[in-house]
Amino acid sequence: MEIPLSHYPATRAASLVANYINYRQGALHRVYQPDWVTEARREVLNVMLLLHYRQSHFDEYFSFNIIAE
Repeated sequence: MEIPLSHYPATRAASLVANYINYRQGALHRVYQPDWVTEARREVLNVMLLLHYRQSHFDEYFSFNIIAE
């Protein structure tokens, strides 16, 4: 399911991706700041929510799995 880029959860999830990358790979002299999200979609499975985001900084594609309870 395609998510509109102006949708609030899409922008929140993009900041979550940036914070995760900064936590795992960032340093004091290297901080990842995405310009904007160019593509966002969502898949809902029985027990898992998959979020896919494409960000324009290096045109990288990120996927996150969120376990729903």
